Amino acid sequence: MINRNHLSRILHSVSLIALLAAPVDALAQATIDNGDSKTVPGDFPANWTVGGDLTVGDTASGSLRVDDGAQVSGANMMYIGHQAGSNGRVIVTGSGTKLSVLSTDPYDGYLHVGNAGNGTLEIMNGATVESSL
Repeated sequence: MINRNHLSRILHSVSLIALLAAPVDALAQATIDNGDSKTVPGDFPANWTVGGDLTVGDTASGSLRVDDGAQVSGANMMYIGHQAGSNGRVIVTGSGTKLSVLSTDPYDGYLHVGNAGNGTLEIMNGATVESSL
């Protein structure tokens, strides 16, 4: 006969191991700043999901390049050149490459290019960009 407490501890341990071993492709939020330059794929996975805000150039400068058919998506806000004095640059290039900032929440899904700083968004060579607003 199986002891219920023992079985419960085994199932809890198995669940915890499965959770820890699961791949993580979503971040709560991401900021590319202070002279950083990132690429997708490369620095982040080819199918990168940002669970919160994505900011490129928050208080200083930052750049993001998305190419080779990569898919970057987020459900909150995206800022390119967020705060005064910042510089953000995003390049989305290549057939099948996509940047999406979509949400069913009326307060999310915005793509801000040059919010209070300087922002540049380049869409080239068959890439697409979409946002809720």
